[in-house]
Amino acid sequence: MTAWTKDLASAPRTPAEGYAVLAILPGFSAPEAVHWEAYPDDIARELGEDGYWTFSIEIVADVTEGGIRPEEAASALWRLIDLPATTP
Repeated sequence: MTAWTKDLASAPRTPAEGYAVLAILPGFSAPEAVHWEAYPDDIARELGEDGYWTFSIEIVADVTEGGIRPEEAASALWRLIDLPATTP
């Protein structure tokens, strides 16, 4: 079994084909699928950041106002999971 790693900053922003990032954030009792959302180049230059982590399930992202705050990302536990070849 793969271990959980602390801090989403160490997670791959683009997992290999067939993999996804799961994260357990502060206040959550179960892992959620997350992904890196890159800013367009002009916005990245303006903000001085190239993107942010957010929830893959749209309704969770909406309820949490889209992104994962940096302090949450730093405390999060994450791991890669391999996805099944076919899904229902």
